Amino acid sequence: MIERLAAFGRLIFLALWAGLLFLIATNIQSGWLYVVISFMLILAAVSVAAPKSALRAVSLEAALPDLCERGSPATAVLTIRNNSRISRHMLRIESLSCPGIKFEPDRVFIVSLPARSSLTVSAKFAPESRGRLKMERAAVSCGAPLGIFTARREFPLRAVSLAHPRVDRAEGEALAEYGGRADPRANPARFELRDSYNYRLREYVPGDSLRQIHWKLTARAGEPIVKQNDGAAVEHAGIFIDNDAANYPPGGGERFERLLEQAASLAYHLVFARGAGVSITASAAPGITVDSPDSWERALRWLALIELQSGNYPLQPPGPDADFTFSPLERTEASG
Repeated sequence: MIERLAAFGRLIFLALWAGLLFLIATNIQSGWLYVVISFMLILAAVSVAAPKSALRAVSLEAALPDLCERGSPATAVLTIRNNSRISRHMLRIESLSCPGIKFEPDRVFIVSLPARSSLTVSAKFAPESRGRLKMERAAVSCGAPLGIFTARREFPLRAVSLAHPRVDRAEGEALAEYGGRADPRANPARFELRDSYNYRLREYVPGDSLRQIHWKLTARAGEPIVKQNDGAAVEHAGIFIDNDAANYPPGGGERFERLLEQAASLAYHLVFARGAGVSITASAAPGITVDSPDSWERALRWLALIELQSGNYPLQPPGPDADFTFSPLERTEASG
């Protein structure tokens, strides 16, 4: 009720003055005061009708970036259209902030919008939370032509973005070194994977693993033929994230977010700085493999959508390929 009265504050003030002048004019029988009162009433009617009429021909659209980083500045694109044959003035796009998204500033002023035209403006925002962000509504207000009364109209929007955990390159490098990976190639047993497509063929020698046998050629030749991998080693690492809600204390969401930031920073360092492949698994979510920087966006989407799970979701412990484990139950370091 108070907000509604505030919106009509100037009109109420104008109506009080008109009422006071009417009482004075009635007592002193002054005709010119009736002219002033009539003029004031016309001003009030125009100040209410004109802004509302202006907003009827206005439309608003918004677009958020497909991916953004939690806590880092990003840019939204707002498009306002004037569908009438008359220019619109004194427009303001407001109420932009929504759950998980904070715009700074929270409003955009538009002095003039020509007839049958559109205007695209940028608005800076910072994602306050990770996950799927939705911008479902915003408002446009207009005070033209007099500015006495401001009309306001809300517009439904369908802007969606995914906010992934913050990636800190320095922290990722430090985590790799902290996990004993200052030089990953120095430990091929823990941090390498042979390229299975580069090999030569030879006869079977007692002691060769059965996994090396080329079974199709063995059937054709009538004697055991094995594959000997002569290809260069391909660097690979496994990252395990504990998203079992039972392992976190009540209200442990921020602890989980912090572990995700560390995992994302480490994965970024391994993929971009060392050219490694990374497998990211979780205790209660399907895993993902990043083979090259080209597939990094898939990892960001995975990290943006993973949540703490509880209930009947099947849980799995860290596998033997998990070189790094991120869990509240232990220190963040390489496992093993």
